[in-house]
Amino acid sequence: MKIIHQSHTAVYTYAEFNGLCENFPSKAPVLNQLVTYLTPSKAVIYIDSLTPEVREKIGNRLCDTIYQKAYSGAYYLNIFVFLSYYYQLKEILKLPKSQVGKILEIGTEVSIFQTLISLYDYHLCTMDISLRNTPDIVGDIRSIPQKDKSYDLVCAFEVLQHIPYDDFPKAIQELVRVTRNYIYISLPCPSNSIYFFLKTNIINRFLHRLSFEIDFFRSCPTRKSRKLYDNNNPKGTQKGFKYNYSPHYWEVNQPHCSKKNILSIIESHGLNIINTFHNPSHPYHFFILCDRSSNTT
Repeated sequence: MKIIHQSHTAVYTYAEFNGLCENFPSKAPVLNQLVTYLTPSKAVIYIDSLTPEVREKIGNRLCDTIYQKAYSGAYYLNIFVFLSYYYQLKEILKLPKSQVGKILEIGTEVSIFQTLISLYDYHLCTMDISLRNTPDIVGDIRSIPQKDKSYDLVCAFEVLQHIPYDDFPKAIQELVRVTRNYIYISLPCPSNSIYFFLKTNIINRFLHRLSFEIDFFRSCPTRKSRKLYDNNNPKGTQKGFKYNYSPHYWEVNQPHCSKKNILSIIESHGLNIINTFHNPSHPYHFFILCDRSSNTT
């Protein structure tokens, strides 16, 4: 069995990190060596930086505090966000098994998808731009270092927003090039939504069994635009901080990035849209499942 190793991170606001230093003043110099500023207001400590030597320096109490922040406080453990992994897996399991054997996942994050898909009879290969995530292949989604039609399915969940929107068509072209059958992606999509779910199961002497479900979801674009990264300053500095950050250059429903435009670009590369949907519990995640049309070379 392949051992999956990923670098978890303890994520702090600038104020939270200052508070951590104040609570452990004698350890503040070591903490400042460990921290990486993703933005001037967001700091992380990578768990793999807590080597035995570092753990000995900072002591068990501070070490436990950092681990607790990295593990139980992780963004992806939010129950609504975690459901996105369910939708990643479920749509793949519904595809014909005879057409899906070899899968490429681009952007490995903390390998939750990799762990889930390993429970089934698929061969998964991972690619990431960062060695820190220990992928099988190191590469850029705009120039995938693999031969044409190497995989039955190529996945890129919450990845494409990390490249400028002008490069989106090139990335789709690369996904089309390396897949034989399917492409499955998700994108960040700020939206207003309504989600209502009701399930009831009644058993009594008059009604031996009565059960029903009501599941209703609707979304619409929001007019409020989140401030995103400056495309013209991809490695800028602010307030004296140098930070290492993988930004969102764009999101669905931002100006010039409507769902219609995005789907049109995808279809222009010879793909058929099989399904589009939101995670109703976390509608910020917008999923698109496609297959190659018969006339795609």
